Amino acid sequence: MLGKESEMANSTFFDREIVGWVHQNNQADWNTRLSLEQNFSVEAFNERKQRPSLQFTAYSVETEAINQALNGNGNSSRILTKDDPVNAEKNTIAKANPRRFIGTKLRMPVLRCSEHFYSTGILGSMSGKSANSDCPPCQAVYDEISQFSNNYDILFVVEGTTAMRDFKEEIKNAIGNLKRELTDVPNKRFGIVFYRNVNTDGKSFLDITELTSDIDVLIKKIDAAVFTEDTYDGYSTLYSALYKSAAKVGFKSNSTNIIYVIGQNPDFRENPTLKLNCIDNSCDAWVKTDKLVDQLSNLRAHLVFIQPILPNNAVNNDLQEQCVDMMLEVSKSNFQSYKKSE
Repeated sequence: MLGKESEMANSTFFDREIVGWVHQNNQADWNTRLSLEQNFSVEAFNERKQRPSLQFTAYSVETEAINQALNGNGNSSRILTKDDPVNAEKNTIAKANPRRFIGTKLRMPVLRCSEHFYSTGILGSMSGKSANSDCPPCQAVYDEISQFSNNYDILFVVEGTTAMRDFKEEIKNAIGNLKRELTDVPNKRFGIVFYRNVNTDGKSFLDITELTSDIDVLIKKIDAAVFTEDTYDGYSTLYSALYKSAAKVGFKSNSTNIIYVIGQNPDFRENPTLKLNCIDNSCDAWVKTDKLVDQLSNLRAHLVFIQPILPNNAVNNDLQEQCVDMMLEVSKSNFQSYKKSE
């Protein structure tokens, strides 16, 4: 954590702001609870004052610290600081003991010890100015993160079958609660999609309401929704509903895109007969898994699957397996994309 001030009295002074990055190679666990302080005995203080080569010096590389310890010729270009009470400014020296720093001047944690030097990390205050403007790549990352954190697009994909009829109020409450949770987000939009079971001979039911900031539009849509089956077979058009709605609701590439799937029945591809009939008849509900995965990955979609009723048969269990597989494949696709962009 990088702070602008070395002291914070209470949480009222906290301000969430990125002021810098520390590379992981320059991070270490401080698990000794030991800190370094220059020897403040009279003899040690006087000796360092008379012999500058013995004064505290911190180097950025170990070899120069060893050179200094053995023969006093560490490379001066590698010096980080020479912060020693014998040469410090008076306002940093303790009044009670002029050979020590004041208490608010933080000591340095002991990370590792060797025969000739201590390895430490320097603690202290930072400039109150963000360095983003001096680091274009850092600024670019910060700007991208800000875009995502300031824009939320949330889509509810709901199975509109009889089994889901009793959850109307819960869905409305969930949308309202999410909007309240995102009070601090400047731009937030919500959409809803209803899907049912497959029609292998024609067009399957799909009702799409595009993303909007007006939550009342969604509430009215839910109230008017009819939860029924055209012909109940225990399966749904989940994959097709996800694929078509993700393309039509208005997701943006620079938003945090979240998709909540609320349903009970798995996609019909688990049933060989329904699958073959759909493919043979070129019905509109057939979508290849890799096409769906690519689409969701391109949107950087965050997937949340909710099955309100505990599975009571093998078909219901298929939905859980489909959800796990889909999240896994989207995650793998995202990982490959991130690797290519490095």
